Amino acid sequence: MAQNKVLWLIDAAYLVNAQRSIQPDYLFDYLLLRTHLERESPIWKAYYFNSVPNNVPIQQSHFHGWLSAAPPHGPQIIVKLYQLRTTRGARGHCSLCHDTVMASCPRCGPDTVVVQKQVGVDVGIVTLALSMADQYDTLVLSSGDADLIDAIDELLRRGKRFELLCFREGCANDLQARADRIHWIDDFADEVRQRPDRGSGSGRAAVAEVAIASAAPAPATPTVPQQTASETWRPRTPPSSAPRTWEPRISDRSQHTGRAPSPFLPTDQWVKVTEVVDVGSAEPASVTTDPLPDHGDLIVAPDRFHSEVC
Repeated sequence: MAQNKVLWLIDAAYLVNAQRSIQPDYLFDYLLLRTHLERESPIWKAYYFNSVPNNVPIQQSHFHGWLSAAPPHGPQIIVKLYQLRTTRGARGHCSLCHDTVMASCPRCGPDTVVVQKQVGVDVGIVTLALSMADQYDTLVLSSGDADLIDAIDELLRRGKRFELLCFREGCANDLQARADRIHWIDDFADEVRQRPDRGSGSGRAAVAEVAIASAAPAPATPTVPQQTASETWRPRTPPSSAPRTWEPRISDRSQHTGRAPSPFLPTDQWVKVTEVVDVGSAEPASVTTDPLPDHGDLIVAPDRFHSEVC
């Protein structure tokens, strides 16, 4: 009897988003998922498709390396990455009057809204599935995208077996209708759940994916001019995302920016940093910190905020 050669294609963004349908903090393990799938037939090849920002964070790079590692250290999945496209401004259409409207951050206005779009993943899945059609017998697809229907129809016309490995959430009915079999991850979610005791590979895997699936490239840190002495108010714990500019409180900042003033941060989140720098030296000779008085005297300049951190 001829061996059934199985090709597994993964739309990573779909799995990352759909896994939350189990519960908000649910994370699956790719190695356990592959082990479950191979109980009936070994996987010939597995490919992982995803879009990433320009500067891939080190945590995500480690995760991609773990994906490529062979069992028992990793799930042995070939990683194919595409550029994540980021654009400013988001236009939409009103469902009632059909007017074109611009999305706007209620705090910072429309200029700070960014939209990230996955580009190339669908084309990559279709291209690989069709170009390798003579080399496998069964396609297992982890995606819910109805845009793949035409490619699936062509594979069925060529006599290929088509299966889905997906969550019930977000899987197009047209894909379900064409599947010879559906492996609902919901039915064995506990079996493939990430375990804290499994070590570094799976433990950091979906954590990186959840964080990166919607992460934007961080703006560059501004250069602070050298001064002889300076006093500034800074967050006790610096923000982890976009840099911010902090300015003295203005009684009605809206007259300067056309926007409503931003809300205060709790006073215990600020310290006053005093740096005394020797002339001609970039290093501070002394640094002192003092807690912020109970009266708040600073606000976040709304025109310097990024909507993704609101």
